[in-house]
Amino acid sequence: MTIPGTPIVAGYDAAAWALANNFCQRILPETEHAEIFDGDGGVWTRLKNYPISEIDSVKVYDDGELVETYDEDDFTWNARGFMQFKKSAAGTWMAHFPEGFQNVTVTYTAGYAAAAVPADLQEAVTQIAAWLERQRTNGAEIASERLGDWAASYARSAGALPDGIKLLLRPYRRIST
Repeated sequence: MTIPGTPIVAGYDAAAWALANNFCQRILPETEHAEIFDGDGGVWTRLKNYPISEIDSVKVYDDGELVETYDEDDFTWNARGFMQFKKSAAGTWMAHFPEGFQNVTVTYTAGYAAAAVPADLQEAVTQIAAWLERQRTNGAEIASERLGDWAASYARSAGALPDGIKLLLRPYRRIST
């Protein structure tokens, strides 16, 4: 995603988003995901990335054999990544996630589209890019460098994100369940 600002700071887009993703424990820009988890016999699960924009498929396996495939018409989901089977007209659950080890695969799209990134999140990523630029110009040694689409790694650790940036990112941090 492109961050508004100076061309020098804009060169830090990917690194800034990577740090924001790391702090928030999820991928923030809109991306397709394939997530595998244990079925627990329940009717809902929480996906690692959100907001969910689309569920492509849910596949259930038994001893490595595909036994059931569902699509987004079989589920409801909310902005925080909770996904559950829909209820039938009679009020009963349409299905459940059968118990098993790593037997459910969900393929879905989640995250913020470039045009829909909340202003405070965009500000946090812009501040991270500026912070990275300050780290670079304040004596850190470049350990490696690439010129095409500019990349660099630094020998000295840049340290933890500043508290002000963490405060902006905190509402987007994944809450463990």
